Amino acid sequence: ELATLKIVVESIPMHSRTLEISNEFFENKIHEYLLSLTTNEFVKFYSQKEAQTSGLTQPDQIVKIKFDDFIVGQTYIKEEIFHLIKDSVVVGTVNNADGTKQNVYGSVKADLHHFKKSVNSNGLLDFKIIEARTDKVLTQEKFPGQFVWNCEWGFFNGDERALNANQKKITKLREVPPPPPQDLFIEFTKPIYNQITAKMRDFYRGY
Repeated sequence: ELATLKIVVESIPMHSRTLEISNEFFENKIHEYLLSLTTNEFVKFYSQKEAQTSGLTQPDQIVKIKFDDFIVGQTYIKEEIFHLIKDSVVVGTVNNADGTKQNVYGSVKADLHHFKKSVNSNGLLDFKIIEARTDKVLTQEKFPGQFVWNCEWGFFNGDERALNANQKKITKLREVPPPPPQDLFIEFTKPIYNQITAKMRDFYRGY
């Protein structure tokens, strides 16, 4: 018991004036990972609540995690207009003197309006481990995360034969709403989670 390093992982504060976002999923994933690290009997992690329940008043180390900043749902819409022309297209027929029909070839045109919507969510997390008795910072690092949700659709004016297969496919698509802010938050924290767990695994490997 005396040889065991006791580490309290503080709750992650959340500050968002405009969005109701919970970091519960992200925080729970971190605690689940820390439980997997307890195979080392000389390292034990506590949440703040667990530390209070067990009467741990003086841990050896404290893990502090907080978002320096994050943005959820920053939307960009881009429209491109393509003036399309395709030559050698059958545009009609004529009757020959001998009664046969002959194709008439010409050019067909269309204007394709192609829309792309991107919803960007990103954040920067500050991670540090301090020595509880002295407040000495043992390690500190910033972890970025980003997630971009994309949607595209379009329509055309003119002759459909001027469009290729991919362009025709775009005109069949419709604008759809992005995922809710909570889902976007979870997505951009996934790469941050991977960085945090790798950092903690490497840091506590030596204990």
